Amino acid sequence: MNHPPRSTRRHDAPPPSHGTRLGDRARNRSRELAVRVRLAAAGMGRATRALLTGAGLPITKEYLVLGCGTGEDASGLFSEVAAVVGGLEHYEKWRGIYAGMRVDFKDHGLYHEPAIGDNWWEYYFESIALGSATGAATRQVPARQHDAFAYRVEQDLPRARASAMVARYVRVKPFLLERVERFWQETFPQGRVVGVHYRGTDKSEDAPAVPYDTVSAAIRAALRDEDADRCRLFIATDEQAFLDHARAAFPGQVHALSMPRSADGRPVHKGGGGGFAGGADAVVDCLLLARCHRLIRTTSDLGLCSTFFNPTLPVTLVEGD
Repeated sequence: MNHPPRSTRRHDAPPPSHGTRLGDRARNRSRELAVRVRLAAAGMGRATRALLTGAGLPITKEYLVLGCGTGEDASGLFSEVAAVVGGLEHYEKWRGIYAGMRVDFKDHGLYHEPAIGDNWWEYYFESIALGSATGAATRQVPARQHDAFAYRVEQDLPRARASAMVARYVRVKPFLLERVERFWQETFPQGRVVGVHYRGTDKSEDAPAVPYDTVSAAIRAALRDEDADRCRLFIATDEQAFLDHARAAFPGQVHALSMPRSADGRPVHKGGGGGFAGGADAVVDCLLLARCHRLIRTTSDLGLCSTFFNPTLPVTLVEGD
């Protein structure tokens, strides 16, 4: 998902007066909004809070609830992870004006399965519920701001900052960590591993398609810097044809998870290959890429997020023309 940036500024305004003067309630609301503008500009330290409280100005903090995309706006798992990371960064930056933040991917999205639980974020990650909603004004993050959070991460959030958000707040469920460890120990007990993430299918709607041979050339260049005979490749991809291409180009060196992949150009997560199992496969792919010694990737939120789990991972980004 690479949507154009959208403004996250709230255009709150006092309700219109039904007479020549604002009533007490509307007047207080106007004062409160003026306070929020000042706090958003400068943050709220203890001294500022004490000053405003002493002046009799009401201060109401907001408690943010971040949901996932719904309907036609439903996104892949790591597009949603990007929105969470962007939301956490926003929350930390403006913590003075927020009472807290909760991630609640409830009853919507491509991975939701009612039998497993309401909040599908918690299928794969530990709950994120920061601060307290007590006495705060709960606000559901609107779609435009949700997308802006993800866009910030995809386009210009420094990798070190994104990695810090992940390290502080994003905890992968133990069963997925165990699956990653088991695959790694069984497949790569020793030697160097080059990770390759190729995102195909509908990604061409957001970024130019990358020819398979272009990725193969990048892999060969990486192998020249490694012990090529001992180095192996871990391939994460949504296209079966790319995996077949890699196995033919690098016989005996390619390893990949066993999972559903697209054979007809339609994205798996939007064509019945999503749900709980599809999301689990995506998380394991991401974490395995993060364990590699270097990464070659095309434009994708999954590949990008793998670098947040390993902020020192050397990365080669391969892009189409």
